[in-house]
Amino acid sequence: MKLEFAFLASSGEVREDGLMNVLAGGMDQVKAPSYPATHRTFCIIARLRAEPIEIGQEYVLTSKVFRPGGQPWVPDVSLSFKVKRNAIHEDRGNYVTCCLIYYEFLIPEPGEYVFRLYVGDNELGNVSFDALLVEKGQKT
Repeated sequence: MKLEFAFLASSGEVREDGLMNVLAGGMDQVKAPSYPATHRTFCIIARLRAEPIEIGQEYVLTSKVFRPGGQPWVPDVSLSFKVKRNAIHEDRGNYVTCCLIYYEFLIPEPGEYVFRLYVGDNELGNVSFDALLVEKGQKT
């Protein structure tokens, strides 16, 4: 299993046919006049590529968050999935697109927050954002 891409968004969903609907995708910064701050939702959209031998098996995609300094933060978010057989080329692997959502995400301090993505014990990659402190009245 390989991570083809992953990104953060304010909101998103993946349809049954694998297409995605995304709002404010590509987030890499959150700005607040003070910390701790709460971000209403974070959504991770991740596309995974499975090899032919991995088709049809049940997997769990897990996101683990690490705050500045590398300490684990907030509970993990997981999603079970299966990769469907490639309808045109049955001898090839296929893709699956997943959406993991965090609600009322507490950001305790400015700095970099990293979302590490795992299938089983294998870390596939990560996405991150920087929490920035802005002056009151400055656009966030």
